[in-house]
Amino acid sequence: MSANRPPYGKVAPVPPDPRSSTADLAPGVRPVFAISGHARCLGGVDASADGALVATASFDRTVRLWDGASGTPRRILRGATAGVRCVAVSPDGRHVAGGCDDGRILVWDAAKGGEPLVFEGHAGPVMAASYAPDGGLLATASQDRATHLWDPSGSARQTLHGHTEWIGALAFSPDGKLLATASDDATVRLWNPWSGEAVRTLRGHKNWIRGVAFSPDGRRIATASFDRTVRLWDRADGRLLQTLELEGRPARSVSFSSDGRLLAVAAGASIRLWGARSWEVAAEIPGHDARFMPRGLAVWEEDDPVVRVYDLEGLAVETAPPDPQRASDTMRLAVPGGTTAVRRGTLASYAGGASAMLAVAFTDIVDSSALTQQLGEERMGVLRREHFALVRDGIRKRNGHEVKTIGDSFLVVFRTAVDALDFALDVQERARTHTLKVRIGAHVGPVQVEEEDAFGSTVNFAARVEAMAKSGEIWLSERAKQDVDGEAAERHAALAWRERPDCALKGFPGAHRLWSAEQAPGAP
Repeated sequence: MSANRPPYGKVAPVPPDPRSSTADLAPGVRPVFAISGHARCLGGVDASADGALVATASFDRTVRLWDGASGTPRRILRGATAGVRCVAVSPDGRHVAGGCDDGRILVWDAAKGGEPLVFEGHAGPVMAASYAPDGGLLATASQDRATHLWDPSGSARQTLHGHTEWIGALAFSPDGKLLATASDDATVRLWNPWSGEAVRTLRGHKNWIRGVAFSPDGRRIATASFDRTVRLWDRADGRLLQTLELEGRPARSVSFSSDGRLLAVAAGASIRLWGARSWEVAAEIPGHDARFMPRGLAVWEEDDPVVRVYDLEGLAVETAPPDPQRASDTMRLAVPGGTTAVRRGTLASYAGGASAMLAVAFTDIVDSSALTQQLGEERMGVLRREHFALVRDGIRKRNGHEVKTIGDSFLVVFRTAVDALDFALDVQERARTHTLKVRIGAHVGPVQVEEEDAFGSTVNFAARVEAMAKSGEIWLSERAKQDVDGEAAERHAALAWRERPDCALKGFPGAHRLWSAEQAPGAP
C-alpha cells in the first residue's frame, strides 16, 4: 500500500471528473473534495445532522465513513452479505444503518464498527432508509411494497401498507410528525409514523416516483418522477403548488439545501440546482445523483464510486418569486439530453393542473364612473394605469397570478389566503396615495382552470364577497379568515376584524358569515 494513501480509501482536493473542470462550473460552485475507495458503484450517501460524519453505501457490500469537513476516511463497516443499496446516519452520528439487497437492515456503531445489529422483516431489496429527526425511529422501505418502522434496538414498531408497487424513497418531515413514502405506483403517501395512520395520498404523477423531500421549514414536499417532472406540494392540505417539467430524462431524486435556498434535481446526466423561490436554474453540475448535506452538496455517478462534494455558499440565487406578468410561458435551459422548462406564465401551470385549491381575490375601484365624470377621461385614464401598475406589483410581491381584468376590476389567484390578504392590504394602502378607493373580497376553495380562465363556485363566491365590501374595505369569507387565523402572522396583529353575520349572497342559498379587516386605530 502506498504511504500516501489512507488505509480506508482516498481523498482528493479537486473532483477528478474528466467531463468538467473548475472553470466549467458556475460562479459560486466550489469543489471541496472527492472521496473514493469503494470497489463498486454507490447505493447512497447520508450525513449526521451536524455534517461531521458522512456515510457512503456500495454494492461492494460495505459502508464507508468519512470526515464531513475534510473527506478523510474514518472506517469501513462490514458484515453485509449483499449489496448495500441505501444508507442512513442517525442525527447524532452514533449509528449508521444500511439497507441491503437481501432485505436485511444492518445497523453499526459508528465509533466502534464491529458486528452490526441485524433487522429482518422485508421480503425484498431495501430501497430507502431514514432516521427520524430525533433519532427515535428508523424507517425502511422495500421492493416488497412495505415500510417498516423500527426502534433503535431493532424492534419493529409499525408496518405501513398501502402502496401497490415498489417504494423507492422516503423522508421524515423536519418536525418528525409525518413520513412520506414514494412509490412506483405513482403516488406519495403521508403517514403518522408514530401511530401508523395514513394521513393523505398525493396523486398527479404519471410514472414511478423515485425521490421525495421536505423543505427545511416543513411546509413543502418535493417529488421526483420518471414522468419527467418534479412537483411541489403543500404539506398542510396536499395541493399541488408547482410543476417543473424536465423534457430530457426522468427525474431520479430531489434534495433541499439546509437553508432552503436550493433544490437539487438529478435528471439525465446532470444535477440541476433550482432557486427554491424563483424556480430559476442557478447552476448545473455533472452527475447521476446528489444529496444535500449540512456542509455541502454530495454528487456521484452511476458507474463511478467517487463522491464529489461542492460548497455552494457563494452561488447567487434569485430569491424573488416568479413574475406572473413575464411574457414567456416557460423558461427553457439547454441541458444534456434535452431541455428544462419551468411552467410559470400560464394559469394552468400556476395552478399545477386543471383544478387546484387556491385563494381567489377580486378588486374593484369604487364609484369609478362618478370619478371619471369628476376628473375627466384623461386624468382618470392616468389614475387607472397607475392603479393597474400598483395592483400588478402587489400580485408579483405576493407570488400571485393575474387571471384577467374586467373593466376596472382584477381577478387574481394566490397560493394561500394569507397571500391574498397581504396583497389586499398593500393595494389598499397604496391606492390611498392615488385618491382611489378600492374594495377587495377573497375566498379559498377549489378552482377549475380552462382556457386561461378560472371557473367554479369558489370564483363566484369570491365575487359575491367583493360585492359586499363597501368603500375601501377588505372582506374575507369564513374559510379564508380561518386560514389567516391559522397562520397567526405577527404582521396581522394590528388588524381590526369585524364579523359580518347573516350575509345573503346571490346564487348561494342561506346566510353566510363574512369578515371585514382594517388596520386598527393607531396602527402603523
